[in-house]
Amino acid sequence: MNKVQVKHNNRPLFAEQDNEILIGGIKLTQLVQRIGQTPFYVYDRQLLTERMSELRQQMPSDLKIHYAIKANPMPALVHHMATLVDGFDLASAKEMQTALNTTMAVDQISMAGPGKRKEELNQAKNFLIGSEPLRNETLSQRLLRKFKEYYFELPENYYTKELE
Repeated sequence: MNKVQVKHNNRPLFAEQDNEILIGGIKLTQLVQRIGQTPFYVYDRQLLTERMSELRQQMPSDLKIHYAIKANPMPALVHHMATLVDGFDLASAKEMQTALNTTMAVDQISMAGPGKRKEELNQAKNFLIGSEPLRNETLSQRLLRKFKEYYFELPENYYTKELE
């Protein structure tokens, strides 16, 4: 059996200046002073961009990369990720609003997951009406729709009628 040689990146995650971590070119102590309390989250857009570029270089060129907003729904981060990924995956109405407030094309936003409240389903329905995802429903979406109609004993084409 042939062993695959795995390459590891041994460079430091953050730059340093005067023995202090720099995040986005700003010393950590300056960030603490600006924010006024700890702990806090801070992200370096340049590092995010570099990591996504490295990931894309290692993956097949036709692979579509989506960001799962539930991983971190912070709007500023999601806005930046919209410039780096091919789509968003989301699981709630709040995440949908965050995604819709970015530059991501609506046909590259998918919503899934169990336990959706009626309000979330209504918001998703309003989002879908007239959008590209509705016109280009995938086979898995059609199968899921049919399964739900069967499972909940709904009349044939119930969801199509609901969307009208």
